[in-house]
Amino acid sequence: LAGAAGAGTGTAAGEHGDTALLQLAEQVLTSVHFYHEEKHLRGANDGTELSLSPLQLHHRGRYRCRGWLTTEVQQWRELELVTVTVHMPVANATITPSPPAQQVHTGDPVTLHCSVQMGSTSVNFTWLHDGQEVVQSPVLELGDISVGHSGTYQCVATNQLGQDGHCMFRALSPDLALEVTPGSPQVTAQTIGLTGAQTTQLLVEPPWRPAVLWDRVTLTCQGSGTASATTWYINGRECWKEGPNNFAVNRSGTYQCDRPGSGFSPPMRVLNDRLVLQVPAWPLLEGDTVTLRCRGRHNTSVTGVQFYHENEEVWSPLPGTELSLSPLQLNHSGQYRCRGWLKTGESWQWQQSAPVNVTVHVPVANATITPSPPAHQVHTGDNVTLHCSVQVGSAPVTFTWLHNGREVARGPVLELVDVDVGHSGTYQCVATNQLGQDGHRVLQALSPELPLEVTSWGHGGTVAAGVVGSLLFLVLLMGIIMAFHWWHRMGG
Repeated sequence: LAGAAGAGTGTAAGEHGDTALLQLAEQVLTSVHFYHEEKHLRGANDGTELSLSPLQLHHRGRYRCRGWLTTEVQQWRELELVTVTVHMPVANATITPSPPAQQVHTGDPVTLHCSVQMGSTSVNFTWLHDGQEVVQSPVLELGDISVGHSGTYQCVATNQLGQDGHCMFRALSPDLALEVTPGSPQVTAQTIGLTGAQTTQLLVEPPWRPAVLWDRVTLTCQGSGTASATTWYINGRECWKEGPNNFAVNRSGTYQCDRPGSGFSPPMRVLNDRLVLQVPAWPLLEGDTVTLRCRGRHNTSVTGVQFYHENEEVWSPLPGTELSLSPLQLNHSGQYRCRGWLKTGESWQWQQSAPVNVTVHVPVANATITPSPPAHQVHTGDNVTLHCSVQVGSAPVTFTWLHNGREVARGPVLELVDVDVGHSGTYQCVATNQLGQDGHRVLQALSPELPLEVTSWGHGGTVAAGVVGSLLFLVLLMGIIMAFHWWHRMGG
């Protein structure tokens, strides 16, 4: 038994999301059965091959096969074990500032920590300041910050996998924008893209996912930076540096693109399987109608099609190769696959598609502002924090703050430090989720207005001092009049 991604005798290794092919070293066996951790994999193999696609963590473990070996005498043979190891590429890099407060002052020490949500060891971290590499470490220490520390910070997490480390995976964190003002008590650090939204998009034409090789697929990379700086990856491996922003696909695999100004795109699979289930490559919103289609390779005829949602058969009102979901609801989200009879040559074979995920998005709604402290009237010198949240809304959700109708900041939290009378007025937040492969469906929710009145501590004291002064003057004047009157009588 041999693994297509073999890393040595008796072992096979692959990355999460790849396709692994386990095949017999000699094509002389019939009635082959494959086993994973001693569990019989019924109907999963094609002759002497077992395909694992897409690779997931639960595929790791020990495999073996059994079958009839035909030499001079037909024998029932059981082959030795092979171990499959599935590696996880790094994903979802994030920066955590310390201290967590978003206000910093010149001279303060600041520490930035980079971490990843997932990724097989070992993971390396590189820090970028305004796009330039500054240090390699999971922690970036900024001691006694000055104006020169202003700018945007990002961390790049990398893990090199494979027997010779030739497979390199990267995850780019969202920007952390740091603004340092000399001598100002209002130095603020504003985190941009807290939801981890990716701004580089990989568009597919025709707009179906997964794409299929026989459709003459074109991929287009959209993001900031010059188009000629696009780097293309297939199955996690760099295949085209400084390539064009679009090209026609001629091989199956999982594609990604990288633009220097906006990072990596989400992955896009291009399949060449015998049976493929496809969903539209645009955002699916509650209330929409969506059609899933089950297709044979090169549009080969498929009959007796059955659809499954989370391994439960889905009844379709219309027989055929399409499944309509209308109106879309949240419970329609999940994993789908199809099965059917596929004609190959003169015979028919029962085939099953790879699973595909359907995600139903919810538009943002009911944006609200929560002030801290809760009072709507504050005094000069106070610190005020405004939090924006939405009752519902699919990620990624971005927030924009308006002061008297003008945009002043972005992020779910607005910090007003050492407020003065100029901070008075009305505040609103705009919650937005841009959905779709090119973000062309923009959904917004505007919060009610929050009035904020800033009063001066000194105003009441000045009035009181004026009143006291006037009373003292009147008392003194009365004393002078009475003294003059008494002197006048004595003199008389």
